[in-house]
Amino acid sequence: MKAYGKNIRISPKKLRVIAEVVRGQDASEALKFLKFAPKK
Repeated sequence: MKAYGKNIRISPKKLRVIAEVVRGQDASEALKFLKFAPKK
């Protein structure tokens, strides 16, 4: 699956860090992580 983000108000550098952690996880696990992630 691929996701494309256009008009996102976060720098690609910050987004890449979060994407590496979330990649490969189940959706529920990823949402739990993103809920408390410091860099949103």
